[in-house]
Amino acid sequence: KRAYEEEATEYRRSAHADIDNNRAKIESKTIKLESLSDAARRRQERIEELQRRNDEMEERMRGFKSDSRENWEAFKREFSNDMKELGQAFKDIGKDNVK
Repeated sequence: KRAYEEEATEYRRSAHADIDNNRAKIESKTIKLESLSDAARRRQERIEELQRRNDEMEERMRGFKSDSRENWEAFKREFSNDMKELGQAFKDIGKDNVK
């Protein structure tokens, strides 16, 4: 049980570091909406959506309480997948998918 608790603590630290890193990326990409073109406004809206998703991930991590290793493993697998998707969305933010 001690090994599981240590693993969970380390994973939480790592996840919080990723969330903080995402927050820094968001802040570096934020622009005042009044001065934006339509394309830039859409990009800013995507950035704001990523910020909301990042905040939700942080809440999920804070709120998770597990009484078993199986529940922890399931949570960690889903959380890691969602963080990977969010990370990819950050990479894709500069791409213009509008045709």
